[in-house]
Formats: sequence, structure tokens, C-alpha cells
Amino acid sequence: MATQRVTFGVQGMHCSACSTRIERALAKTGGVTMARVDLASGQVAVEYTPETVTLVQIEETVRGLGFQVPGQG
Repeated sequence: MATQRVTFGVQGMHCSACSTRIERALAKTGGVTMARVDLASGQVAVEYTPETVTLVQIEETVRGLGFQVPGQG
């Protein structure tokens, strides 16, 4: 299956524990093959299989941890 890669902003990250928490949660999400957080820029890069998980679901996972994903519903 083909994967897609997307980078999006996350607000509310303050420390490396925040970024680690996001990376671990996304790694456990079915269809996510890679998740890397850049704390300094407030960006999350995710590689995923769209047939398994949607970008909306990925963003909801991040929101479920108490962070904001600007620019989306």
C-alpha cells in the first residue's frame, strides 16, 4: 500500500515529554508508519497509509492528548 506524508502544526507542546507523548500515541495508531515531532518548530511529520487511517483521525489522536491542531475543524 502506498503511504502519504504530511506535516502539520501542533500548539500546546512545551517540553520533550509532550513531543514524546505525541510520537508514542501516533506510533500506536494503525496505519501510521512514522511520526516525528519537531518541538522547536511545533510541527509533526507523519507518514501513513490512507487506506487504513485518515488525516482527520491522526489529528483527532493529537487533539485527544490535549493539544491543538490549528487550521482544521
